[in-house]
Amino acid sequence: MSLSLPGRVGRKIHDADFQIFILSVIILFTYGMYIAITTIGGGGQDNFAAASYSNLAVNATAAFFGFFAGGIVNYLGPRLSTVISGVPFALYTGSLLAYTQIQNSGFVIASGALVGFGTVIMWTTQGLFSLTYPGEGSKGMSLGFFHVMYSLSGVIAGAIALGLNFQMENRGLTAPTYVVFIVLAVIGLALTVLLVPAEAVRRSDQTHVQHVHFPGWRAELMALGRAFLNRRMLLAAPYMIITQWQAPYQFNGYNGSLFSIRSRGANLMFYRLSSIVASLVYGHLLDKPTWTVKRRGAVATLILVVCLVGSWIGALKVQWHYPPDEPSPYMDLSEGRYWAVWPIFVVWGFIDIGLNMTAFWLIGCFTSDTSEVSMMTGAFLAWQAIGGTIAWNIDAAGVDYRYQGIITISAVMLGFVSLGLSVSKLPDSQHYESKDMSNIRIAILLNVNV
Repeated sequence: MSLSLPGRVGRKIHDADFQIFILSVIILFTYGMYIAITTIGGGGQDNFAAASYSNLAVNATAAFFGFFAGGIVNYLGPRLSTVISGVPFALYTGSLLAYTQIQNSGFVIASGALVGFGTVIMWTTQGLFSLTYPGEGSKGMSLGFFHVMYSLSGVIAGAIALGLNFQMENRGLTAPTYVVFIVLAVIGLALTVLLVPAEAVRRSDQTHVQHVHFPGWRAELMALGRAFLNRRMLLAAPYMIITQWQAPYQFNGYNGSLFSIRSRGANLMFYRLSSIVASLVYGHLLDKPTWTVKRRGAVATLILVVCLVGSWIGALKVQWHYPPDEPSPYMDLSEGRYWAVWPIFVVWGFIDIGLNMTAFWLIGCFTSDTSEVSMMTGAFLAWQAIGGTIAWNIDAAGVDYRYQGIITISAVMLGFVSLGLSVSKLPDSQHYESKDMSNIRIAILLNVNV
């Protein structure tokens, strides 16, 4: 169901830019709030076990449905896909609220499995909006706006967590905090009534968005198979696997176990503010017209390696001071020691965006065909979710955070061997293989976090 209004208001609702804005707000209030709770560590709980197993379920489900997300969205259409994919995020937050009262981990884990489905469907829908709704001259600007809106979700959620828990001594988020997140998710779902069918959307030049035709499951599966077996995608697969591998340690092992609840909220704000800066820096770097394609990739890789090595040496040094058999320090932002280690989490926010944007930039270098970009995006989501499944399984198994950190940085650095090889195969020229630069910019700006 969508609103049908007459006159100027009705024309505005059918405007492509307005539809992109509405979808950005919907994702901010639904998926964005879910990611914010995850970033706080342990789903905001004092006991991380349920949230860790839930995140394992999220990634396992996302890895499976990532193979079919493109076909599902093509079959359902973007509007219905947005509604269906948004519900699990509100349900997940509700399960955490229930967990604070009845300690039912099964509800949290089941909700996590639904979130995995919702994540890949919502992000595939967002990709469809990004590829088809804007005019050729405004795709990059539209995606840049979306990415800033998405990063703002963490800033807003961090401010909520910090404000509502500022005077609290407990280790977990309070019930009112979860209620606020649920209300925001419901508001996001309510906004889906403003979405209109794709064929009813008009661009600024008065052209209409083409209706998405479902070619059939056989054609969808064959296209997906070609994307997975593409030799350049296979070479980059180890790198794609590690793009979210570091999340369990960063959010649970570091942010969750070493800081007070209000400090975790503050860390989330700084993390996402750093992500906004990173999106601007990498967007400029990876599309720098005076540099060759190979040089852009090499410089991006070098920056990531330097930031990773420096931040992880600092993180492991901090973690090693607090063995698991000793009480956690629960550093608070009122203490000087908090500000001494604060830069580490800020750098991780910068790295998080850089890892994902570089992966999408590679896809943009591999092809500029819209259908191939869509299928390679699905393949990337699947590889990323597989890595996340392994990493969250290690976390759920209760591996000592010190050794979990070593495993994580080792896996990430091995993934960079794959990235280096992929970059070395890029053309040593100032142009991509295709002259269609609009889709390349889409690959640069589109960032997905399962």
